[in-house]
Amino acid sequence: MVMSMITGGSVVLSVQLLRAQLMRAADRLVFGRRGNAHGILTRIDQLLTLGLPTDAILPTIAEAIGTALKLPYTAVTLFDAGPRTLHETVEGAPPLGPVPDFTDWDFSATYGMPSPAALRVPLVYAAEIVGYMYLSPRPGRMRFSAADRRVLADLAAHIGIIIHVMCLAIDLQRSRERLATAREKERRCLGRNLHDGLGPQLASFTLTLTAAREHLARDPATTDALLRVLTEHVQGAVSEMHRLVYDLRPHVLDELGLVGALVEQAARCSQGGLQVRVEATPPRIALPANVEKTAYCICLEALTNVVRHAHAKSCLIRIDCDYQLAVEIIDDGISIAMHPTAEQGLRSMRERIEELGGYCTIEPIPSGGTRVAALLPRLEQ
Repeated sequence: MVMSMITGGSVVLSVQLLRAQLMRAADRLVFGRRGNAHGILTRIDQLLTLGLPTDAILPTIAEAIGTALKLPYTAVTLFDAGPRTLHETVEGAPPLGPVPDFTDWDFSATYGMPSPAALRVPLVYAAEIVGYMYLSPRPGRMRFSAADRRVLADLAAHIGIIIHVMCLAIDLQRSRERLATAREKERRCLGRNLHDGLGPQLASFTLTLTAAREHLARDPATTDALLRVLTEHVQGAVSEMHRLVYDLRPHVLDELGLVGALVEQAARCSQGGLQVRVEATPPRIALPANVEKTAYCICLEALTNVVRHAHAKSCLIRIDCDYQLAVEIIDDGISIAMHPTAEQGLRSMRERIEELGGYCTIEPIPSGGTRVAALLPRLEQ
């Protein structure tokens, strides 16, 4: 009797297990591998290791998810018109919502036929929503089950990292484009100055020399006057050339270094009741030329604003050269926010810093004055 009961129980258990396996196989065949988030992520990783261009990443993710889960519609985007609340989760999202029109969106990809409604899944990295997925349920389903949402949450956590890396790549490409544009602008500016400035002056030298030669034999006094004029023009051309070279890189940096150049500039600005001090630690390593020039230009621009607008009595320039280059300019005058004429200089200052991948803060001091702080990227050892 006992053996019969054990045998019968074993048969029932075996039938139940077989039935569960058949149901999972049938469900996988009809609805896709919804329970295998790891397999989907592995497939996405395999596709991304092919070295896809940035504009192919979102279509690859959308197609991989739609194909694996057999969804009629999938969309992935970096931007969303709705609020980017950090409390939004897959489990707490509404069952279905309207699907945006992605026609004019720069970074989005869709897979499958357009759907009137879909589940919006936030893609989060470091507590910040970096994008969204829109997924329509399978035919015959009105919503995603709890198990589906758990799988989608696992997918979203991994895809959020991919999207974050993609955003970094896009930002890097944009920075390179801005840098190339800035370099081309500098080249054009230099070429225009040479063509419109030194070019006509050098041409006038030839005319003056020709006239001097014509008067040399019969009118020495006129020749002498022409040569005097030519000497003045040559001196002006030399000054213009020095200015162009100085704009490319201030020669004082090569002669005195960053700290020495700032001490010299502070001495020039310490007049009319304004005292400028420089506090600096000796650099552990030689500064790259572009970092050194940017730091010098930041300090010059800040000092110019202090002298012209702040009516300050004291100004402190602090330079900390360790593994990073930290620049700080503090004055006790009128806040820079009260002087809109300094806006162009401040914008130029920020652009210089951003080109190197650093950041800058310009803020009023509660006790009066302005603080300009910049941190330039980590220096090579």
